[in-house]
Amino acid sequence: MFEWQKEVRDGMLLMVSQNREYIEATHNILRKIHKSYLSNNQHLYTEDELSQINHFFNSVIFKSFLTRLAIEQLQSVRHGRINESLWPAIENNLYTLNCSDDEQVLVSFALESFLFEARSFLDVYMVFVCLLLKTGFTKGYMTKSRFYDELDKVNEPPFVEKARWIKQYFDTNVFGFEEKQQKFIIRNDWGTLLRSLRDRISHRDVISLSFDSEEKFIADIRLDWPTINGITYHSMAETIGNGIHALFYQGLCHIYELKWDDFLGITENVS
Repeated sequence: MFEWQKEVRDGMLLMVSQNREYIEATHNILRKIHKSYLSNNQHLYTEDELSQINHFFNSVIFKSFLTRLAIEQLQSVRHGRINESLWPAIENNLYTLNCSDDEQVLVSFALESFLFEARSFLDVYMVFVCLLLKTGFTKGYMTKSRFYDELDKVNEPPFVEKARWIKQYFDTNVFGFEEKQQKFIIRNDWGTLLRSLRDRISHRDVISLSFDSEEKFIADIRLDWPTINGITYHSMAETIGNGIHALFYQGLCHIYELKWDDFLGITENVS
């Protein structure tokens, strides 16, 4: 092993360990809620259905972790540039932090990783919801239209109201309409944006690299960084990441009929 390979490996392992510590707080809450729901409602499912539900629950957890790692890759490159260049820029009366050619490669690599992982998460999440709501879905490729068709098939309590609610939630908050195409904490169309960008990279490779960001720091110094529609790659990824988190504390909690905040601070073993 070359010395630089060891340094890369060590850095990647550090990223995994640091992010695992961060995201495990969310995942542990989710595990408690999932365990509580199944302990009270296991009579609604067969053993095979419970096995499938638990399998895809673990997949949802793992996919969200991979998505978080891809976001951290984007943020790490950004923070590295800021830490290296911000104060020298202030001292020398410069007004732009420029992105190097190598940083362009890194953020493009991280963005494509993020889009593929986040799209995979969304597809697995929709399958998981179908299993929880007993739509009858067993296998096949998940799409928006198929997800909606599966939800429309639900007509038995206690799942019918939940299926309608989830469909409305996705229609409004995941595949919805964003009137102002700019940065938000959570966009109503983040699922549409994610699927569109991933498909463009996968099938046509037509995402144009632009540097029209208005992201600024101390002394009005601008970060000249790769953007999509004026939104930096890392900001766009964080916005989608926030939408993914909302699928946990809003979407799944509605299905589970449990409140996220009620499980904060509970330290029981959920492994």
